[in-house]
Amino acid sequence: MGVIYLCNDIKQDNYPVALKTYKPQYLSDKNIRTHFLHEAAIWVEIGWHPNIVQAHRSEYISTSHEIFLVLEMLPSLSEKNDPSLRAWLTRGVGVSIENTLKLLLDVTRGMKFATTKIPGLVHCDLKPENIYIGPDGHAHISDFGLVTIPANILENLSGTIIQDKLTRLRLGGTPIYMSPEQWRNRRISTSSDIYSLGCICLEMLTGNYTIRGRHLKTIAEEHIRGGALKRLREVDLPDALNAFISKCLQTDALRRFQTWENVEQELIKLHDVLLNQKVEPDNILYDVSRKTQLSQGESILSIGKAYLDLLEIQTAIKCFERARSIGQLQNYEGLVAKADSHIGLAYCKSSQYELENSNSKNNY
Repeated sequence: MGVIYLCNDIKQDNYPVALKTYKPQYLSDKNIRTHFLHEAAIWVEIGWHPNIVQAHRSEYISTSHEIFLVLEMLPSLSEKNDPSLRAWLTRGVGVSIENTLKLLLDVTRGMKFATTKIPGLVHCDLKPENIYIGPDGHAHISDFGLVTIPANILENLSGTIIQDKLTRLRLGGTPIYMSPEQWRNRRISTSSDIYSLGCICLEMLTGNYTIRGRHLKTIAEEHIRGGALKRLREVDLPDALNAFISKCLQTDALRRFQTWENVEQELIKLHDVLLNQKVEPDNILYDVSRKTQLSQGESILSIGKAYLDLLEIQTAIKCFERARSIGQLQNYEGLVAKADSHIGLAYCKSSQYELENSNSKNNY
């Protein structure tokens, strides 16, 4: 449903960026537009981390009712077809244990950061196509379009701009990487993404899909009945690595690693035991610069405008209030003024909408 343009950002000295939006034919589909706004809000909220594709900002075009995510563009290496991990994988040829562990640690740290910023976040679509390898050889997580946040956690988030009802969208994903609980439509959690990581890990080491099948029913049964663990038993790997992957691929979610911190600790041990490498601690750095904070405020304001256009008035007001708060903290009157004016506009639209509904009911 989406489309991505590769562009030069004329606001930033023609810096190359990826511009993501939905296809024009979906402009009239409120559900798709709302879903895209959900993704934009998530990506903007996460902010900067070296192992996540960065969302520089979002921009709303009122004349065309379109919203765009301005994303970091990672170029492909000269010998690769595209920047994703998929381009690194060759059927039947595994990636070295060293490179596998290195990239898995990058993904783990990116997800640890995302779940620190938004507790309870589940990516729901970790796969090689959504992991980009930068020119420096490090992995970056992309595509937060299917992210889910448990409603009980969402309620405790202060100042959130993410709609509660979006947490109850029908779960999706990519079949060969989806956890058993996703297939059984049961509660998902961090361990669901960790299962997907286990599938990716085994695929990297063997050069073959962890789960295979010609039909969705076959693939679902393979996941639910422990087909991934069976595949693992067919591979000759060091005991410590085998134990790690096995704990990722348990069919019972409670028997897997429960947090990204747990996964990170085990990967650090594997670097030590298998590669004799000491891994530097992960010092999480938050970008709190004034420029970044104001950019986030402007992005949240643009998301609010798009919600207002959809008559999601309360969500729009939350966005505007959040943008105003950022403007006040950064002592930037321009952002505060724009937020205030849009809050007023939102309340005007709300009154008009309620009046029109009331008249319609009376006429009926």
